[in-house]
Amino acid sequence: MSTNNKRGKACFDDKLCCSSVMDSVQEPILILDESYRIVDANEPLCNRFKCDTEKIIGKHCYEVQHNLDRPCFEKGLPCPVKIALETGKQARVLHEHHQPDNTIVWEDMFASPLKDKKGHISLIIEEIRDITELFQSKEVTQHFNNGIKEKRSFLPICASCKKIRNDKGDWECIEEYIYEHSNSELTHTICSECHKKLYSDF
Repeated sequence: MSTNNKRGKACFDDKLCCSSVMDSVQEPILILDESYRIVDANEPLCNRFKCDTEKIIGKHCYEVQHNLDRPCFEKGLPCPVKIALETGKQARVLHEHHQPDNTIVWEDMFASPLKDKKGHISLIIEEIRDITELFQSKEVTQHFNNGIKEKRSFLPICASCKKIRNDKGDWECIEEYIYEHSNSELTHTICSECHKKLYSDF
């Protein structure tokens, strides 16, 4: 076998190996060139966006992921690929993606530059992790916590003596309650209205 044939077989084997490794990864992966065009994609990504690899190769990533006719960063969205190209380092951003069925997913996106022997960026590997469930659970947790805070904002106070009922159910004077539940230190004085009532002769 000639050297060229060996080289061609090696490239072919490398490509098969690369495709096999990409498809074995559970997270969607894109390989992009410097112009944001898709060079390759693994099976999980095609399943995510309901497309065939052959149909998206050569297309821009923003066409497939956002259904846009120009880069997402021109629309004000953070782009990990752009950051990776500019810095030469891995970049990570959070993206809101609209699926073909109009559902919205939140994705944690990583872009890692691949450099040649001269240190020039030749390709970008973009990994996409669906964190919609985690994101929504945080929203629910925050909403629940906000609800607790709103409930705690209503303090039972006696309409007569002005004592406050604490979490244990005991009634304590308002000065003690404020002192225990805040960083404030109280000092006593008399307001102008009470001063007139108590010391009207002065």
